[in-house]
Amino acid sequence: MPRPSFRAVALALATACATVFACRNIPSHMQTLAPIDMRRSGPQTKEADGAMALWGNGTLESTVDLAAGPVAITVSAKGTYWSGEWPKIYIELENHIIAAVSVDSNQMQDYTVQAEVPHSGANLLRLRLVNYNGTPGQPLAGRNLTIGRIVLRQP
Repeated sequence: MPRPSFRAVALALATACATVFACRNIPSHMQTLAPIDMRRSGPQTKEADGAMALWGNGTLESTVDLAAGPVAITVSAKGTYWSGEWPKIYIELENHIIAAVSVDSNQMQDYTVQAEVPHSGANLLRLRLVNYNGTPGQPLAGRNLTIGRIVLRQP
């Protein structure tokens, strides 16, 4: 049986890749932020997998380079249900709250919001835990939040 030429193999691979990627909405610009690399405030603990557990009201923030226009922000997070509520985070862009998200799972889950980036270049992204509640003297017994990663996607 004759071996296919390099060009035939390359064309077949290119066609297969184009078909696969056309079925997926692959953005042209994507950034993944690790919470451990972000500026932090408030009581927190680094998890073994690089996630950050917030066990008090606090923030994670980073300056990100974005183009003006739409952006999808996906936060992978889990929370602890306490005193009738799940943890709530505000997702802020350039000091404006773009979404309030209830992290309603004790297993890591993706929460995606859409926003409009006000200007191209450096933009401040902040996640803020706003409804911590716990037991005095037992900081880990309460409504806690763990952030695994943040992914920013632009078309």
